[in-house]
Amino acid sequence: MTKIKLTKLCIYIVNFLLICITAITLISCDKQSSSEYTNDPKASSPCKNFRWRKNDQIWERVRKNFDMASQSKQQVRPADVERYVKGYANAHQKLNKASPYMYYIIDQVEQRDMPGEIALLPMIESAFEPKATSNKAAAGLWQFIPSTGKHFGLKQDKYYDGRRDVTASTKAALDYLELLHKQFDNNWMLALAAYNAGEGTIQRAIKKNIRKGKSTRFQDLDLPKETKGYVPQLLALAEVVNNPEKHNISLPPIADKPYFASVNPGKPVDLNKVALLADIEMQELKRLNAGYTKTHTHPSGPQQLLLPIEKVSVLKENIDKVSSITPVATDAAKVAKNLISKKGKKHKAQVKGKKKGKIAARHGKGKKRSVKHRAAKVRKAQLG
Repeated sequence: MTKIKLTKLCIYIVNFLLICITAITLISCDKQSSSEYTNDPKASSPCKNFRWRKNDQIWERVRKNFDMASQSKQQVRPADVERYVKGYANAHQKLNKASPYMYYIIDQVEQRDMPGEIALLPMIESAFEPKATSNKAAAGLWQFIPSTGKHFGLKQDKYYDGRRDVTASTKAALDYLELLHKQFDNNWMLALAAYNAGEGTIQRAIKKNIRKGKSTRFQDLDLPKETKGYVPQLLALAEVVNNPEKHNISLPPIADKPYFASVNPGKPVDLNKVALLADIEMQELKRLNAGYTKTHTHPSGPQQLLLPIEKVSVLKENIDKVSSITPVATDAAKVAKNLISKKGKKHKAQVKGKKKGKIAARHGKGKKRSVKHRAAKVRKAQLG
C-alpha cells in the first residue's frame, strides 16, 4: 500500500471516530437535558450548555428585555450589587415559585415596553407568594399597602383583596411603576426606589441634595437602609438570571407558554365545587386565586377565576355532562351542588331502602305466619 493511500485511510478513520464521538455526546446531552438541572451547581458536564439552553425558555425571554444596565452602572455601586449576588446561591429553589406567574408577568411587561428586570420584582417583594403579608400590612406578589392598593383600583373588603389577585395586582403595579418612571424623568433607579419607599421620600432626598449642591444619583441620596439595598438587590437578581453559569447557579426550567387562563362564571361560585368539577387540588386553586378571602368568589364581583390552562376544558366538560342531566344548573356552583346532592340522596335512599327492606321482611314473615294460622283454623273447623 502506498503512503498516499495509507494517509487517506488514516484521515477517513479519524473523521469517522470524530463523527461517532460527536453523535454520542449529542445523544447523551439530549437525555440529560430532558431532566432537571443537577443538584450540584458546580458539577461540570460536556453537555452543560445544551441543557441550560433547552430548559431556559422563559429566562431567555426575560433576558432579551433587560434594559437597566446603562442607568445602573452610572447610579449604583458595583460592590453593592455584588454583595447581593452571593445571596442568590439557592436561586433555583426561590425562583421555582415563579413558575405559575412568570409567563403572564413578562408578557404584560413586554406589552408596555418596560425593562425585563421589572418581571423579577415580585421575587424581591414577596418571593412570588401571592399570600405574602409584610409587617407593614403590604400584601400580594407586588406588596401593596392598603392605601396605595385602593389608589390604583385594587378592591379590598371581607370577601376579596385585590392586592393578592395575580392579574389585578400586576396591572396595578405596572401602572404605578410607569407613573413613577415618568415622575422621575425616566430614571428607573429612582422609580424603583420610590416604589419601595414612596415618591415623597425620594423627592425629599433629591431636594436635600440639590440644596447642598450634591449629585441626585441614586447612590448619592440619603435614603432609608431598606431602600438603599432594594435597587441593588433587584440588579443582583438580574445579573444572576443573565449569567447563571458564571455564578454556578441553575435556574428552574419554566416553559415559555401560559400557565393559567381566566374563566368568568358570571355568578358567585363555591371554590370547593369548582375544584371538584375542574379536577384540581384546592391548594392549587387558592394559589392562583389568592384574592378571594372566603371559599367562594365575591357576591357582587369580581367572579373571575384563574385555572391551569389544561383544566379549563375539564371544567367545561364536567359542567356540560351534569348540565345535560340537570339543565336548570347554569353555573359551576349549582352544577356542583346538584352533583353532590344527587350523590347524597342516592346514599340516603340506599340506607333508607335497606331499613325498609328489613322492616318489610319482618312484616312479611308475620303476615305469612298469620295466613297459615287462619288456614289451619279453617281446616280444623271443617273437620270438626
